[in-house]
Amino acid sequence: MSYKPGEIYFIREQSHNGIDLTPLVKIGLVHENRSSYQRLQEHQTGNPRTLVLTDSNIIPTDAVDNVEAQLHRRFAPNRISGEWFEFNTSSELDAALADASGLAGEMSKLRPLFEQAESLQVTPDDGEITDASEDDLMIATDLHIAKALVKICKTAKKPIEELIKKTFESGVNVGTAAKSGTKTFVSKFDEAKFKQDYPEQYDEFLIESSSWYQRFYLDSKIAKSTDVKQFRAFNETQDEITRIDTQAINMSSPVKINGLNDLLLEITQLQVIAEWDQEVAEAKLKQACGTQLGIKNICKWQRSDRIKPVFDTGSFSKKHPEQYIDYLLDPVTKTYIRLTNVKTRTSN
Repeated sequence: MSYKPGEIYFIREQSHNGIDLTPLVKIGLVHENRSSYQRLQEHQTGNPRTLVLTDSNIIPTDAVDNVEAQLHRRFAPNRISGEWFEFNTSSELDAALADASGLAGEMSKLRPLFEQAESLQVTPDDGEITDASEDDLMIATDLHIAKALVKICKTAKKPIEELIKKTFESGVNVGTAAKSGTKTFVSKFDEAKFKQDYPEQYDEFLIESSSWYQRFYLDSKIAKSTDVKQFRAFNETQDEITRIDTQAINMSSPVKINGLNDLLLEITQLQVIAEWDQEVAEAKLKQACGTQLGIKNICKWQRSDRIKPVFDTGSFSKKHPEQYIDYLLDPVTKTYIRLTNVKTRTSN
């Protein structure tokens, strides 16, 4: 679950006179293992103006990823570029801080829901199916909608990402938008090939392994008659994603790379919000399942301890070291191009 706590920060910058503050504000986040002041120092590198952060401009919150995405969406008209926004008056900034605090309060109210879902995750189901309530049907529809939006966002991002990568490969400077590198994957024992060549010897090294199994899945399909408002919101978001994607595809000029990054960020934020909605709806259905296997015509949540045979690679390598080496796959080195400032989860 992405119910990760952290901090939302509102970084200001000083004007060249070293006294006044500019109207530019960076709205970003850190997860619980970092502090906003650490992030401030990182942002300061390469910035000609002094950046300023105070305790009053830091909002601790649960589900920090979702809170940041919601704020970026709310203040999209104020966006200058990326995560920088313009607030021309102190009252505008105070309102943004109040919104952040309000969202943090909403997230804290959901903590018990996620804690219960996590507790039930390690509780065996009893095999029983309960009848669905009207609330269950509404929540299931919310979950279907959220899953559909996540899929649409991922699909919409692909042409933009490919265009940025293509621009990078052509030698055009895309700033920090992308970087290339190599990664080497270590040698791995080819278990499938060994099993094919020596099936009897393979069986000698099979041992029973106990592992916890849990799987949640929906049974029902979206019924458009369930709730008009739910599908109106879905269609509006889908239309917005289509608009952003069309705008991005038309931006074929390398000089517009920053614009592409901003459009990719917009879709990423919609995806983060949809993923959050998906997790909330799923947690609610898990709560409704309780210790039961599922809800009739809605969902099933299988949870049990399972025993299965696994190949004991450690014992085999000690007893037959030369044979083990013969079945090691060669290390593989791959070249990659990675987008660096827009991710499914930013960690700014």
